[in-house]
Amino acid sequence: MEADARSVRLHTHYRFILLTGNAFQAFLRREDQEASLTSVKRHVAPGEVFAFETRNPSGHDLTNQSEEEFDQSYVSVQGYQASVSFTQLYDPIPQIIYWTSYRRWNDGERDHEKETHIACRFTYPQELRALLHYNGFQVMDQYRNWNQGALSASSPSITSICKVR
Repeated sequence: MEADARSVRLHTHYRFILLTGNAFQAFLRREDQEASLTSVKRHVAPGEVFAFETRNPSGHDLTNQSEEEFDQSYVSVQGYQASVSFTQLYDPIPQIIYWTSYRRWNDGERDHEKETHIACRFTYPQELRALLHYNGFQVMDQYRNWNQGALSASSPSITSICKVR
């Protein structure tokens, strides 16, 4: 099934919904975040659990980096050595970071480059708690990761465990 998470209607309730891969950051506007939470609430039975993680703005470097920064290299499934670099631009008003990644490799015959773009919204912990509260969720706990490490200002992620009120 393919559907828009902001408006999907499955006509059933679940005891647990899990959103992973920092997918919550794909909702770039507060209105989109609220629509996605309304959709989750529509599908989680009252008193049951919704869990998700999102990157913590305070745990990340949100400075603009217009010069390519080398990130990593790896061997592709085809056996080619590939390098990855990126640039980033952060807009603090909508709290959105725009990443551009560059993958470069040589297949033995010629050089290749693939450029990809992604935009992610960074939601601060206080804002996230308020957003969840005003959209019908009770935050049971928040952690720094899925291993339930204590959340701190410098935690790279915010893992939220919530119940529908």
